[in-house]
Amino acid sequence: MSRLCTLGVRRLDFVRRRRDQVGADAFARNCLGHNQGFVPGLEASAAWRRLDFYVEAEYVSGRSEQSSSYFDVWSELGFRPVEWLRVGVAGQRTPAYGGAREIQRCPFAQMTWRRITIGGFWFNPGSKDQVLVASIGVAF
Repeated sequence: MSRLCTLGVRRLDFVRRRRDQVGADAFARNCLGHNQGFVPGLEASAAWRRLDFYVEAEYVSGRSEQSSSYFDVWSELGFRPVEWLRVGVAGQRTPAYGGAREIQRCPFAQMTWRRITIGGFWFNPGSKDQVLVASIGVAF
């Protein structure tokens, strides 16, 4: 049962982000796969010097049955030892891919070069439920 929810991100900025400040965005996504439809959410961040915190929460509503609806949360606590490197810990609460754990934690690392950020997240290291996530971001 696949639950892919990543197409069509639309954002509304409430607060512009600057270094050492707080920001928040509301967003909506289109969900494809088992649960199809509108996915509302909120993301927020705070940064102070080399430390930052990011959280993203969304509600995935199942069209056919209420039991397929769920609430996702992704959070990160990061540290930048140098401007191009961000390391830290992340956590997520999601039943999206059916693992035995509903709440998962991981170390992560991200490297930025010009407008491109590449990252790796290793959830549940050393367990039978471990998951590797790779990310690529481009700033416009």
